[in-house]
Amino acid sequence: MAFAPIALTIPQYENFPNQWLKAFEQGTTTPLVMATDATGGTTVAKFQLDSTGFPVTAGNARLIPFINGDYDLWLFPTAAEADANDTSNAIQFADNLNADPLQSNFTSIDKRYGPVFATVAAMTAADPVSIDGIVVNIVQGSRYYTLGRLVAGDIGAGEYFGSAPQATDGFGDHDAANGVALLLKKDPIISTAQYGSDGSGDETTIIEAACLANSGSTILIPHSTFTVTAGAVAGADCNGCSIVGSGTVVTGNLQNTRSTFGLVLGGVNIDRRAVHPMIPVDSDQKLLYRDDTNNYSLYVPKQSSGYNILQLNNNVTTPGADSLATTSSDATGWRVNGVLDAVEVVVVHQVATSSNGVWGGIDLGTGIPTHTSGRDLQYQRSVTTGAWWEMTLVVPADGTLDIAFLRSSTVTTDATITVDSVAIDSNFDINSTTAVVEVRRYQVLPGSRVVRITNNDAGSASLQIIGCNYSTLKDSRSDMSYDTSGHYRNSAIIDPIVNNSANDYAIWDADATDVGADDGMWGGSFHGGETSITSNFYVEGVDTTLAATENAVGCDIRVVQDWTLSWAAKGGGSLSVESTLTALLSGYAIQMSQTGDMNTNRAYYTTLIGVNELFTELVMPEIITDITALPTGVLHPVGKTSRVEYKQGLQRISIEHTIYEQEEHTLGGSTVWPVIGSYHKYYYAPVFTGQRNITRSAAINIFRAI
Repeated sequence: MAFAPIALTIPQYENFPNQWLKAFEQGTTTPLVMATDATGGTTVAKFQLDSTGFPVTAGNARLIPFINGDYDLWLFPTAAEADANDTSNAIQFADNLNADPLQSNFTSIDKRYGPVFATVAAMTAADPVSIDGIVVNIVQGSRYYTLGRLVAGDIGAGEYFGSAPQATDGFGDHDAANGVALLLKKDPIISTAQYGSDGSGDETTIIEAACLANSGSTILIPHSTFTVTAGAVAGADCNGCSIVGSGTVVTGNLQNTRSTFGLVLGGVNIDRRAVHPMIPVDSDQKLLYRDDTNNYSLYVPKQSSGYNILQLNNNVTTPGADSLATTSSDATGWRVNGVLDAVEVVVVHQVATSSNGVWGGIDLGTGIPTHTSGRDLQYQRSVTTGAWWEMTLVVPADGTLDIAFLRSSTVTTDATITVDSVAIDSNFDINSTTAVVEVRRYQVLPGSRVVRITNNDAGSASLQIIGCNYSTLKDSRSDMSYDTSGHYRNSAIIDPIVNNSANDYAIWDADATDVGADDGMWGGSFHGGETSITSNFYVEGVDTTLAATENAVGCDIRVVQDWTLSWAAKGGGSLSVESTLTALLSGYAIQMSQTGDMNTNRAYYTTLIGVNELFTELVMPEIITDITALPTGVLHPVGKTSRVEYKQGLQRISIEHTIYEQEEHTLGGSTVWPVIGSYHKYYYAPVFTGQRNITRSAAINIFRAI
């Protein structure tokens, strides 16, 4: 069986990326097999197009399809439609074409151009040769064509010009049998296949010959693998050329390149470079509070007044036929699932190591900005005569000891403070006609100290203790201890993130399949699939474990995690994920890296932020005065950008993120997705309706609300 090419160069259907090419007998839907070369040694039912519209092999190497006999050509949107021969959504690209099988040494004389030979060997052996009854001589001043370099259809087709006898390199330029020099045409892009490469063995001399003859040009390596060894330099000398592959795995080094693209060197896809934002460093005090088993609150000061409360939770997922999550509470790592506003956050050292009398906690509202809700700090109150409250704490090096009381008209006029059983203030009066917070400052010896406060009043007057080191979080000191906190919120201020959704990443595995679902499944974060999870909370570099209602204060608070994300049970790939969440002034940063092996084609989101839908304006990278006017549930492209900014009144949300130089995104990279009743969500994906094998990736996201 002999096959003929459908084109003399690799065809490109650039408006139909990732679709499927299939041949049929003329005027029917009876499939015709296609081959990868003229011999028909490898046949396929259909070829997929890559992200730029070129037909590729299963190994993603571009090629010219070959067909035996007369045919029609169709392009199908999906593999399923191609397999079913369903042309209802397909496009016909060829109708009733005739393909004469290739001869062993030549095809024919193309009357528009000149003689066409199967290979370079066939061309250089012609002396003379009869083609279609015409005697062909290789002469100076004429043009000649080949369908391949080593084998017809091997992506090494070329155009040659007959020239006076001269020294040729035997790679791109050749000597005909009669001595005429056949010089390869210098096209803007030169393929190493035109110089004799086939993706096997050491091909150092081949790429060096191509680069030497085409200095500064673009050299294409059309193979899935390519091997070079050290020559005059520590690898192949590319002579200032740009080297372009097609996901080509290169063994060895390519030196002296102008640029590279589509190559995998040392296991790294070197053209998929990412531009990362810089994570800022600040010295602002932050607070980590554990609400319960599955919830933390991480308080960060805002650049303007107030604070943001980062709500961290785990084990919240959304099940579905296209999601790895099987329940609404599958295991996950800790992630930001909400960002709330707070007008004030206060901290204090209050927990008693010992006490006497009857004490009760009462919400503190005095001295706090206007608020409507919150987790109020409670002061401790007792009306028992002789009641005392004792705390053990570390006094800082400067000996400062601050003790806070709530003064009012019903409190004692006779209280005593002792430190390590030595009175430092006796029979003092904290009664006042109006409620007010009073902080009394003392100088004591640094180190661990036992502080006791006693009510000496014999009547019914109360003792109202807030505690030691009482302060707003912004004014707290890194060298003081705090074990109790409270926050206060005002409903007039819009919360930046309120909807339960993924706010970090989400990945679509193209190979995974669930029962009754289309090919592909979501995984990661809200979509589940995370296993072997380890999580550590670090405060000032110390691994910190908190029980419910406990808290820790520090400038540097991080959540370091790793897990496995796997679609293997559904026929897909898997990734190992490492993540670090860092609390920042006004927000947080997430660094995430992934290594493994999986294929994505629908979406690979490295940035997702479910912004509150009450933020209705976008002011960067473009101005959208009313996001609510956009179609709901439709992705709105905002361009290839690494930063967006939302606005509502005086409040702003800024999102910065990693951006990739090589994207496969039909909407241009970044999008806003307004959904009524949910959010105005921001997405960035380096792959969206593209095709990519993920082996390693990294991204940084920085969120701030001011």
